[in-house]
Amino acid sequence: MTKINNNTCLHPKCDREITTRGLCWTHYQTARRLVKRGLTTYDELIKNEKILPTNYKSKLSEESTWFLKTKITEEVEHYRDKLLGTLHPNTLAKLGKEEGVDL
Repeated sequence: MTKINNNTCLHPKCDREITTRGLCWTHYQTARRLVKRGLTTYDELIKNEKILPTNYKSKLSEESTWFLKTKITEEVEHYRDKLLGTLHPNTLAKLGKEEGVDL
């Protein structure tokens, strides 16, 4: 892995600039696809010196965390309550009985 010193892609026939983990964008995407398809792993690629270990410490952004939550958030509950508040009480009662909805 001596090529890393001159800031070019680790792939032996590539002279493009490094963008991620010692590879140019094209070769990183190739490696990423191979991992995604289950043909190899990042650990295996690192072991065989085809890709550099990541120095990125995963910290999910607030937006990413929101998408990954499985429980209803306060914001969703607020809009649910707002929508249910516009329904007639008889409709709410009917929904609760027929659908088993926890209102």
